[in-house]
Amino acid sequence: SIPVDAEAPTLTITRAGSGTLRADQTETIYFTLSEPANSNFGRDDVIVSVGGKLDNFTQNSGTTFSATFTPNPGFSGDVTITVGNTSFTDVIGNPNFPGASLSIPVKTIAPTLTITRLGSSALKAGDNTEITFTLSEASGNFTQGDVRFTNGQISEFKLVSSAIYTATFTPAANFEGMATITVPVGVFTDTAGNPNVAALLSIPVDTVAPAVPVLALGSGVANGATLAEATESTGVLIVQAEVGSVVQILLEGTAGNLSPIDLPILKAQEPLVLTPEQVLQLGQGPVAVRTVARDAAGNASAPASTQFTIDTVAPAVPVLALGAGAANGATLAEATQEGGVVTVIGEIGSTIIVEFDSTGGPIRKIVTGTGHPVPV
Repeated sequence: SIPVDAEAPTLTITRAGSGTLRADQTETIYFTLSEPANSNFGRDDVIVSVGGKLDNFTQNSGTTFSATFTPNPGFSGDVTITVGNTSFTDVIGNPNFPGASLSIPVKTIAPTLTITRLGSSALKAGDNTEITFTLSEASGNFTQGDVRFTNGQISEFKLVSSAIYTATFTPAANFEGMATITVPVGVFTDTAGNPNVAALLSIPVDTVAPAVPVLALGSGVANGATLAEATESTGVLIVQAEVGSVVQILLEGTAGNLSPIDLPILKAQEPLVLTPEQVLQLGQGPVAVRTVARDAAGNASAPASTQFTIDTVAPAVPVLALGAGAANGATLAEATQEGGVVTVIGEIGSTIIVEFDSTGGPIRKIVTGTGHPVPV
């Protein structure tokens, strides 16, 4: 009789582990044949689909082989390892049938996240802003402790959906510059265990209040501002404040108050110039001044105040009277006595100019009105 072997050899492909492979993992793959091959089963008989590679192909016994599978970086999906029909033969030449395959789930894409905020302007004193952390996929271990920050504080960290978190950022007091919110690389993982990439958000902050405005009265205003003095370009008030800020000025007069005046500070000092209509609206008499400076971020200074007087009414005509004995002609003694050769009554605080025309030439005396007789 003649022995006959017409049975085709078969094989199975298995793996050492289970589950999804992540970026830092490899897997041992086993090829188990039903009978020894005719020295023609090797690495070239194994086809690996897109997503990984097979190395270290080794024969362990007559019917067992092994290799190391390494997933490709940045890949997500199933990788198939296949040995096709008739890829090898047994010792008498029967080709293998059927073929065999193994599917391995792979996920080597690192999870990413973006950090965003509401608005884009600089945060001022008293502000806070909502921060949103959007992950590329769900994570079971992303927490507030993974978030780093400078020049402020994070609070109210919470999960909004499977991959979105929010928190509140409050800037540090008395700080001007950039605050940062970061999530470093590798502080959380996706469900497969891949570590995250880093993310950063920078936030402009200005919580420094501008200096208190320094107020000075304009030229000649200390004794009462005339219409000309209140409206001339040198200003009824000189304001010194932080360059780039805006000083809000409130003027309250005896006849009425002006709407708030916003004075931009473009240089170290800026004059406040009133219009004739504004002077009329304020009325005659004292004007209270209250100011607050606000910088570009909106921070407010402490208030500063002063006052000035509007005096647009001409004083009454001075009242002159001859001194004692001067009516019948003043002797040298009478003209030089303490009581004066004449007395003058004028408005309190007014400047009174008294001129004497004489044969020896004009003589001018200047006195200040008191509301009572002033000897000259």
